[in-house]
Amino acid sequence: MTSRTRSRGSLSSAEYHVLDYSDLGLLQSDVKFSSATKSNGNLETVSDYNNGNFREKSARGVVMMSPCSISKTNRLTRPDGLDFGPLTGWGARRYRGEMAAAWAVAPSVPSWYATRIVDWKYETVVRAHAQIASSEFQGLVTLAEAGKTATTIARPFGAALDLLKKINDRRLSLIKRGLSPALAAAKAWLEYRLGWKPLLYDIQGIFDAYTLATSHHAKPVRKVARASGDVSFTGVQTYSGVPSGLTGLNMARDFDYYCQISSGVLYELTDEGQADAGRRHAGTRLSDVPEAIWEAIPYSWLVDRFLNVGNWLKAIVPRPGVSILGSWTVTREKQLCSHTIVEAWVSVTLSGKPTVRLSDSGGTYLEETSMYTREINPSLPISPFTYNPKELSLQQSLDHCALIVDKIYALFKS
Repeated sequence: MTSRTRSRGSLSSAEYHVLDYSDLGLLQSDVKFSSATKSNGNLETVSDYNNGNFREKSARGVVMMSPCSISKTNRLTRPDGLDFGPLTGWGARRYRGEMAAAWAVAPSVPSWYATRIVDWKYETVVRAHAQIASSEFQGLVTLAEAGKTATTIARPFGAALDLLKKINDRRLSLIKRGLSPALAAAKAWLEYRLGWKPLLYDIQGIFDAYTLATSHHAKPVRKVARASGDVSFTGVQTYSGVPSGLTGLNMARDFDYYCQISSGVLYELTDEGQADAGRRHAGTRLSDVPEAIWEAIPYSWLVDRFLNVGNWLKAIVPRPGVSILGSWTVTREKQLCSHTIVEAWVSVTLSGKPTVRLSDSGGTYLEETSMYTREINPSLPISPFTYNPKELSLQQSLDHCALIVDKIYALFKS
């Protein structure tokens, strides 16, 4: 492969003129300014690799992956003007050109935005690799959790019946009546989430594993596992400055930053026979032991809300019968920012008179940037102790609330 970079379009520098007139209206000076800040134009740059004989290699099943980056920049500013004066004894000062672009300053983006993008890169890579194992029935995990599942639903629908009883019981005091149904509701929710729901999923998983194992063919099968996440940051900021010829300047910027991160893994199933396929689908191989041990630890699922332990174990443990052909992480980032001159002013001190402040406003500069980056074979994190940036769903929030109510009641009871 040979690297290459191509560009299309161009961007021009922002220019403006400062014109000074006498009090009689005669032009005294015309000074031209040029800023390195870009103005009107569109620019697209592509950097990638040239894969020779692509069609031939693709027909032979050769896996071809290469890094790539694409950046697109659109900038638009219309010529505008600022007028100050005229004043007797001073005259007038006029600005003509692309001042909003020349005076624009990039938004102040907090450091957490870039950090969160890096976090999501690690997170999506781990999740994509973990999905290779998650597509199989977790037989050892089911056995490890069987005792807790049975205990949770030892009295079928008992917690739900307690909830109905507490709500209908009119003999309780007001305070106890408020606590008792809340506790019953928490227990009923945990009975569903930690008992019945896992049991139903296990039944479905056993059926799916049996179906997949019995329909196995020795021919290798290629599959793709994917995971994604996103980060955003929006806001309005103001900033000030003193460009040449002005006493002061206030500008505003309205911006919207968004980044989507996605990772994928191309892998091939290479089971030698139906027995190997059966063990893989049933999740009863030695490679499934670490995950089963972690799942058997009390409240390990709660730890996984904030850390990557469960998925990380799935991702790093080699899987017999699975051959990783390649992986990638794609970052799609968009930045949109609008700059507006809120107020520009000149303070003039005339002989024998107080200082006069002359102000004007107007002028807008629009920037739009999109960036696409593809990284090949990103490495997995060396430890699971990285922040898990996903937000809690409503269901997960209810899990936490139910546990808190249950534990608080247990403390008061003890």
